[in-house]
Amino acid sequence: MIRFRATLPNGKKVVGTVQGAGGRLGSNLLHSGRVQASISAMSGLQRAKKRALEGRPTGLYEPLRGHVAMFPDECAEYQGKEVLVPLLGTAFELVE
Repeated sequence: MIRFRATLPNGKKVVGTVQGAGGRLGSNLLHSGRVQASISAMSGLQRAKKRALEGRPTGLYEPLRGHVAMFPDECAEYQGKEVLVPLLGTAFELVE
C-alpha cells in the first residue's frame, strides 16, 4: 500500500492510505513497482487538490465535498474508521 502523512490545517497528523475512486491511491500500479505506484498516487492527489481548488469534483472518493477519506494505519481495511481530510490547506507527503 502507498501511505501518506497528512498534516491538517490545525496541525493534526494522519498517516495512512487515501481512498481513490476504485481503491486505495496507487494500489493499481503496485505491480509496476513501488516507485511508479508512489509517483502515480502523489500526482493523483495533486490533481485532486487542483480540482478542489477550482470547485470541481476531484475524481476521488469524496465523503464530503473537497475532502478525501484516509484510513489510518492502526485501523483495519474496510472497518469504516475513515478520517475525513480536507484537500485544501492540508500538506500531503509520501511515507516509506
